Amino acid sequence: MAKVRVREGEDLNGLGIIIQQAIDTNLQDPRKVESIRKLEATLVVRDTISGAAVTLHFRRGDVEMHNGTIVKPSGTFEGTYENLGKFILGQVSPVRSVLTRKTKARGNVLKLMKASKVIILKDGA
Repeated sequence: MAKVRVREGEDLNGLGIIIQQAIDTNLQDPRKVESIRKLEATLVVRDTISGAAVTLHFRRGDVEMHNGTIVKPSGTFEGTYENLGKFILGQVSPVRSVLTRKTKARGNVLKLMKASKVIILKDGA
């Protein structure tokens, strides 16, 4: 069974807590677990206003999280806390959010899209 872990000795920031709860919920769905079973990627999610960031390491179905960023992630997804919240809650799809410039995505788009399947709480609009 896939699981999400927080790096030992760390307490996640507010953004990280929301993302962790979304991933925990999504990992209850076997289809979503299967969608990341082979994913090897590192994703950084960053709030552009406060600078708060969370790094997610996807390793064959498991996800490890920690505060901050790394030098060369597979992808980066950033926006304001409000817009990231809409993205995580599924109120706006990842593609629409980028096309309307509410958020920015950089890096390997395929890995970003696969990772977003377990970050978004429900199917996007």
